[in-house]
Amino acid sequence: MKMKKISIKATILAAIVALLACGCEKTENTKDYENDVKYFEAWVSTHYPNAIKSPLGAYILSDTPGTGRPFSIVYPFASVNYTIRDLDGNVTSTTDRKTAQQVFSSYSRSDYYGPRLWMHAAGAIYSGLFDTMANMREGGKRKIAIPGWLITYNYYTDPEKYLSGKEQGANCIYDVSMETVAEDLDKYLLDSLKRYVARNMEGVDSTKYGFYYLQTKAPSSSREMPNDTTFYINYIGRLLDGTVFDTNIADTAKFYDIYSSKGNYEPKIIRKNSDYRSITMADIGGSSASNVITGFAYCLSKMKAFEEGTCAFYHELGYDYTGSGKSIPPYSPLRFDIQVVPKP
Repeated sequence: MKMKKISIKATILAAIVALLACGCEKTENTKDYENDVKYFEAWVSTHYPNAIKSPLGAYILSDTPGTGRPFSIVYPFASVNYTIRDLDGNVTSTTDRKTAQQVFSSYSRSDYYGPRLWMHAAGAIYSGLFDTMANMREGGKRKIAIPGWLITYNYYTDPEKYLSGKEQGANCIYDVSMETVAEDLDKYLLDSLKRYVARNMEGVDSTKYGFYYLQTKAPSSSREMPNDTTFYINYIGRLLDGTVFDTNIADTAKFYDIYSSKGNYEPKIIRKNSDYRSITMADIGGSSASNVITGFAYCLSKMKAFEEGTCAFYHELGYDYTGSGKSIPPYSPLRFDIQVVPKP
């Protein structure tokens, strides 16, 4: 299968990751912007008199140049870390787990903290970011002040058009670190998965495009389970950074701080079908079953009686460009550790 170039999904990614990136709340604006402009300009000149103003009116407050590839039309995908503050210095959003743990009362160990994917395109990230991050290089760090009227996906070359808008966000200070820049999103994501597999699943080859499986315990029989078989499993779902986002094992859930008193921590019922994409999972004693993501289903379809194994697969076999909740960001490769267990 050929590697795909920039896809339609990449465009969807842009809106999703930028939305996740900013903690700047939008509010209706019915007043004249004159006072807002004066306040923002005065704040910048007072605290950062040497700041560099962008064409649209954001400011680069400080810049540590990187030496790698530039975030640009040629390399339009970037993995970034950031912390966002208001003008009083209060953290409103961050990709740094330690910072989140210190400042957010709503911090959860199961939430994802780590690099996010941004896309260099007008309308893909906030205009204030697009205007100040062009050609920022890998390894670089930049502090950026963005006025509320540039917290928008609309893009105009005339800065006055932003001031006539009906909405504005809160003024933001971004501390951005450019981790990696890529030309081809799919290749970047697949290469990341391959490196993970090489480190953690030594000697395993891909058995399906973007899918890897490592058997950790041999089955009790070499015969495949027939279609329409019902069997039982325990599992742990992780991101490649080790964050556990789901499990049906109570002790594991408690250890990773995702335990819920309403959860069902018993083996799950798996119903195998001729088409692996139609495999379903249900709780013991439950009244309904649900389909599972493609990579998980494909792994289950290949497992035999009482086998144990680890599968890892790329985003298109998981939650693709949408992600899932706060635990699984868009475009995440996933890992599942699965045990086929006796019927309780």
